[in-house]
Amino acid sequence: MTAQWQWRSDGKPWDIIDLEKASWTSYSPEENSLIEQAYGSSSPKPIVIRNYYVIDVQKRIQYVQNASGNQRPIRRLSNVQHINEKHIRQNRFVFPDDHDHFFEPFEIDTKFGSLIIQEWHKNFIACHRGDREVSEKDIVDAAIKGIEEEGLKNVEFIPETKIICDALRDVRDCENKVGIKQRAAYLYTRCGFLYKLVNQALRERDKRIYRDTLGPYCYLLYSYLCLRPPFDVDFYRGTVYRGAWLHPGMIGRFQKEMKQGKKFLTWLGFTSTTKSTAVADTFTGNTVFEILLSNTDHFTCQGVDISNFSSIPDEEEVLLPSGFQFEIVDVKSLEPTKDRQFPHFRIQILPRQCDSVVT
Repeated sequence: MTAQWQWRSDGKPWDIIDLEKASWTSYSPEENSLIEQAYGSSSPKPIVIRNYYVIDVQKRIQYVQNASGNQRPIRRLSNVQHINEKHIRQNRFVFPDDHDHFFEPFEIDTKFGSLIIQEWHKNFIACHRGDREVSEKDIVDAAIKGIEEEGLKNVEFIPETKIICDALRDVRDCENKVGIKQRAAYLYTRCGFLYKLVNQALRERDKRIYRDTLGPYCYLLYSYLCLRPPFDVDFYRGTVYRGAWLHPGMIGRFQKEMKQGKKFLTWLGFTSTTKSTAVADTFTGNTVFEILLSNTDHFTCQGVDISNFSSIPDEEEVLLPSGFQFEIVDVKSLEPTKDRQFPHFRIQILPRQCDSVVT
């Protein structure tokens, strides 16, 4: 049984006359854990989330930093038997408040979009040089070994680790290499620890920390997103959406990058987006990225529609590869709406256009 904290998100947060119309929004699992920890303290103190909001569990209020008059009530549901699936999956489609760690200025081209993947592949090939040609089975075995090593470090990850590794073993001897890579993509869509840990690894400054353990799996997933015809991969051409919590400083940074022009930014991790505007409307962040996927075959620009085999197909997920490079073409401040009373923004981005294809 798990307690769930929520904040009142409708236009009249202190209206007690028409409570049936009150709208409550759950905090993310990470935020919920922090608030619950403060609540359980012998002397609870206000905490700050998203670098913007103050949560006072004693007074049961949320307010904006340095603007304590802008308050909303919060509540604790103590008989919640499960966390709403929507809020677990928000972690896939909404960057958290430390979004500045999720991208870096574009500096160099790398063959596999991320140095951790590039370095692992180079080392793996070097270690097998002179023995025999590296097979897909060798890579799957390395992926299983690495995921087991990382998963066993946390007792909570052990059940999911077994599921993931068994799923990879099931396709290890498959003659269809695309099927093996697609299994890696399916496992990325699960609700467990894998997708979070993978993206943590891809953003890690010291590539040696996760290179040998998660590098093989990242290589399989990246390889699937980079397949070319005649392989049956569903590249998506159109607009996709990604949410974020951005503090004012980050909004200013994006505006600055847009004004400078022709400066490419990179999302270091694999990036989950949705092609569904209905799903995008549920994003809890204060910013929506509109990503205009163009008609290009360059691997840093394409997104793959994985909804047909996703663990939750209703999300209509389009997955972008690690090292997705883009430029900002528009930053717009949007007027508050009934569902979003706080300031929110739309940032339109365009994938990097390249003249050549890296194979």
